[in-house]
Formats: sequence, structure tokens, C-alpha cells
Amino acid sequence: MQQNMITFLILISTLIIPIIYITPEYTVDILKCEFVIYLLVVILDIYTTKQFNLLHTWIAAFIYIIWSDMILTAANDFTHIYTIPIFFYLLANNLVLIGYRLYQPKVQYTSDDYIVIHPRYLALFLIIGGLTFLIATYDEALYTMAFGRILNNAKGGTTLTGSIISAIGLILPALLAYYFKYVANKHWLYAVVYSLPIIVIQAILATRFKMLFQITPLLIILELIKTRSNNIKSLILFSTIIIFIGIYSSHTKEVRNYAANETIYNSTTYTQDGKDDIFISFADKMSPEGIIEMTHIANDYFSTHSLSYGRESLTIFYFWIPRAWWPNKPTQLDYWLIRKYENVSDAHSTSSGFLGELRADFGWISLFFAILIGFLLKRCNSYIQQVFLENNGTFQKVFAALLYPYFFFFVRSPLTATFTLIFCYVIYYILKRTICKRQIL
Repeated sequence: MQQNMITFLILISTLIIPIIYITPEYTVDILKCEFVIYLLVVILDIYTTKQFNLLHTWIAAFIYIIWSDMILTAANDFTHIYTIPIFFYLLANNLVLIGYRLYQPKVQYTSDDYIVIHPRYLALFLIIGGLTFLIATYDEALYTMAFGRILNNAKGGTTLTGSIISAIGLILPALLAYYFKYVANKHWLYAVVYSLPIIVIQAILATRFKMLFQITPLLIILELIKTRSNNIKSLILFSTIIIFIGIYSSHTKEVRNYAANETIYNSTTYTQDGKDDIFISFADKMSPEGIIEMTHIANDYFSTHSLSYGRESLTIFYFWIPRAWWPNKPTQLDYWLIRKYENVSDAHSTSSGFLGELRADFGWISLFFAILIGFLLKRCNSYIQQVFLENNGTFQKVFAALLYPYFFFFVRSPLTATFTLIFCYVIYYILKRTICKRQIL
């Protein structure tokens, strides 16, 4: 019954979206309705399934990153120039939810587990990997504490070694959680304490996305955040953790803007109109990052220029090649498009959202891919539920837990999120093939 109600709510949510296109003066009101509907969908699904799944992760990310941007933009959009971008991303999000609801993957509950057979090698990797990450980021952390966050050239000057070290720092807390819970059989505090230096360094560097990539899998593997069989106690703990992370994220956002180059970099601003409205005040505490503005710019640019027809999305196949090896490597959409309209610093980067590159490649046809994203979301969620079905020590829990922060950040920047996940997966795969053994029960 509740599942039918969820489907009905998503259908209603989708049907009221065209009102924005027909009568844009009601955009803010429609966005408030959409927020309430999304919240009801999450509450009903958690009540029905007792799970914390990727549907909730996606909706939370959409509200936190894009919906907040929508309502803050719409509140000051008196000429309605942002009506089409808002309409586009509301419809795209709902198509993701529809795809998620429609797709019913055939889940085969396999008993294949990957069990660690060389615990000393895993412990050695944790020690060497942790020291490598701390040593490599120590100077940058000190500099950040002294002068604020220093942004790199957004064109992409990261070395392959730097990307690997960054990935080690992201996956280490999940590996530590797995090691102490399933290999060493220690209390969860051991994993938290040993992860703390890595997380603190990342906190100093003030990169919220990477903090999320570290903390969420750590808490999921330790079952401080439960993916299944939730009860009132676990939901209260989960809500407390989420509120704490949200407060820290907002604090980081405010503090890092005091850095000199960050204020130059951050050109997306919102006026103070409507701050007495509870929805707008709530949105202002979230993480609006100018996706609606970038969608508006993209609509304008591609109205007089041909589409990219796959060129932007193909970045996924050669992103790993350092620019030092390939000086003329094509830049990403979020780098070159803003520079067609504004004179910005080399450190300036933008966000085009989960359909940004696909929209540049295929225009409105990109909405079809939103349904496919919903399919992918559901398939990955089925994989997670399969891995966490039993309270065993399968090494697959490490990668399954990483999918939560991956899809959260996918809403903002799918290419960047995928680049990060690929490097983490390479480390995970090497460990799985060298220190683990496939066990068929």
C-alpha cells in the first residue's frame, strides 16, 4: 500500500511540474510543493522498507544541491529567465525517480563472498597508505590553516600520483572500518580513532565532497548508519549523524569563503529577498552551487551553437591522463562554458548537474538518460542490499558502501564523482584480488 502511495506521489510531483512552464509566477510555490512531496516519498519508503537506500540518498542530494539552488534563484527571478532551467531539472529528477520505480532487476542472492586471507597484508597497506596520505597532504593542510583553502587550476593539473594518493585517502576509512569490524573483531571506536587523522586532514582542506566520501562508508560498514532493518533507535542515531554532517558542511562552506581566492572563485550569489520564508531560509543553509545558472548559460550557448554529440561525455574515457602528458587535452564543460560568458580566474570551476554534459551533447533528448540513471540507481541499490543482506565479512561491503557518497555527489557532478569512484575501485579491486579469496558457501 505504501509503495503504491510512493508511486502516486511521484506521479503527482511530475504532473504539477508543467505549471512552472505555463505560469512561471508560481515557480516558488511549486518548488515548495515538490520539497514536501520528496520528503514524504523518503519518509514513506523508509517506513516501508526499513532501509537507508540510494533512493533516499539521491533525493537528499537533489534537495541539498539543486532544489536549494532552484528556490533561491526563483525567489529573485522577476523576469523568469530561469524558468526553463528549473523546469528542465525538476523534470529530469522526476524521470530518475520514475526510472528507479519502474526498473525491477532480477537479483540473484549469491553466497559468494570475498574473505580476507592475508590480514597482515591488509594491515600493512593501511599503515603505509595512511602514512603516505598524511605525509603527502601535511604541507597543504598547514598552508590551508594559515591562509584558507587554496584552489587549484580548474583546468585540471592533477598528477596521476596525486589522484592515486587522493583515492587512498578516500577509501582508507572504509578499509579501516572493515578491518577492525570483520578482521580484527575490535570495537567500532578503534576504526573511528585510527580514521580520525585522515578525516581531520580532509576537514582542514575543506573539501566537503571528499569528507562525505570518507565518513559515510565508515559509518555504514560499522553499522552506525544501518542500510537495512532500521528501527526507531537507529533512525534517531542516523538523523543525528546527518544533522551533524549538515551543520559541519554549512560551517565549512561559510569558513572557506573567507579565503581570498575563494571569494574571487565563488561568483554565484543570491540576494536576501525572501529570507523570512522558512523554505528559502532552509535552502540558504544547504549547498546551492549555481547549477541553474549554468543550465541557463548552456541553453543560451547551444541555441546558437551546435551540440557536442558525445564529446563532453567521452571525457570519462581519457580523464585519467594527466594534462602534463597531454597538454592539449580537451577541457570539461564546467571549465570552458563559463569562460564564454565571464572573465573568471583559473581557479574558477562550475557545476552543471547530473545532466549537464549529456544536455550539452544531446539537448533535450538528454532527459531520456535520466530514466537510465534511475535504472542504474536501482541496480546499484539492489547490489548494496544483496551485499549487506547477511551479517558476514565479505570484502564487497567496502565498495558497496562507497556507492552512497558516489551517487550523492553524482547529482552535482557525475564525471568528477565517477573519476573518483574509478580510482577508489582500482585500489579496492587490487586488494580484493591479492589479499582476499572467493568463498562459495
